[in-house]
Amino acid sequence: MAIHLAGLFLFAGVILVALPLPKDVQAAQPSTASILNAPEAAPPLSTAALSALLAVNVSSAFFPTDLTVKCDGPLRGTHHTVRCIGGYPVGGYVLEPPFPPDRAMLFLHGLSDVPTLHLTVLATLLGGDDAAAWQTARVLLPLAPVLPRLFRAPDAALRLPAGAVHAWFDISHTLPYQAVGALAGTTPAAVAASLVATGVVGDRLGLAASTRRLCAMALVQAAGDLGGGLPPVPVHRTVLVGHSLGAAMAWHAAVAARTPWAGVLALAGYLPLTPYYARFPEAAGRGGGGYTLTSVAADGDTVVAPALSAAAALVGGGVLGGGGRVAHRVLEGSDHASFLMGDHNTPAVVRLMLDAMGGAGGARAGVRALLGLRGGRDVCE
Repeated sequence: MAIHLAGLFLFAGVILVALPLPKDVQAAQPSTASILNAPEAAPPLSTAALSALLAVNVSSAFFPTDLTVKCDGPLRGTHHTVRCIGGYPVGGYVLEPPFPPDRAMLFLHGLSDVPTLHLTVLATLLGGDDAAAWQTARVLLPLAPVLPRLFRAPDAALRLPAGAVHAWFDISHTLPYQAVGALAGTTPAAVAASLVATGVVGDRLGLAASTRRLCAMALVQAAGDLGGGLPPVPVHRTVLVGHSLGAAMAWHAAVAARTPWAGVLALAGYLPLTPYYARFPEAAGRGGGGYTLTSVAADGDTVVAPALSAAAALVGGGVLGGGGRVAHRVLEGSDHASFLMGDHNTPAVVRLMLDAMGGAGGARAGVRALLGLRGGRDVCE
């Protein structure tokens, strides 16, 4: 269910189970000796900590990389410069284009003990055949909060990191339940129904905190307050993209808040709190409106089942209602992360990113953003 890969191939759990549990589920649960209650997440990393992370050699036999990166240095193979922006809300890396940015992509990584590997992923995406199209596009790579220890001794077959991990919300108790029927069914509707039937609920506080942080990041960028003299980019020209657990976070941000993104792209993810939103759709913020949320699954994904992503599109589309349009597509011949690493589907994924930044939302979203900021309406809730 997860990837370790020195931390790149991410994790996607289902949802935290609430009591009471069905008897068959109780009997099927693994020993809790391998799972810990997650401690409080640490605040976003400082600029010094971000710089120190870049100095660590994260190359491994499984994921060899000789990408050398430092703050204010180039991201090799691209036109972008790596800026280290510490503290709230960014707490991560900003890839600044060679020309003044007129659009931006906020990229959310999945569960990872080495999130800096995603700079290698972004170098692949920004340095391909469409490199010229990125020359006015900023990319933000915030690092998820550090949870000191989610898993004490996870199953070796799952390759889950046992130490500190970066995670947008607590998934430490979701792991046992995917194997005991949460994915029952062969159609998106059946899978969604089985999720709803579990009656589970996830880390609502962690999801809410990260959702507000992402929205704050977009607003700070729009106001030109990222730091380091970086110019502003409007919210409605910023696309939210997530992979694996980051895609789950992007889904929740779209459903729970009114942030008027240019678009949202959920790659190999799922919708957290599916039972909650299916039963209480009025609890959702119903999105900022005007943009398309595109759900993408890979038919060879063994980390996040394609049916789970399809179920997210079904339930999420219903929850969003008139607040946004949901599209779903399946990439043939890709696995959980290969479409981000240069396989035959990578150009199509890059095009989805560029298209989302280029137009979705348009003038209507811009007007809504101004109304939200000037009229007192909190677009982060």
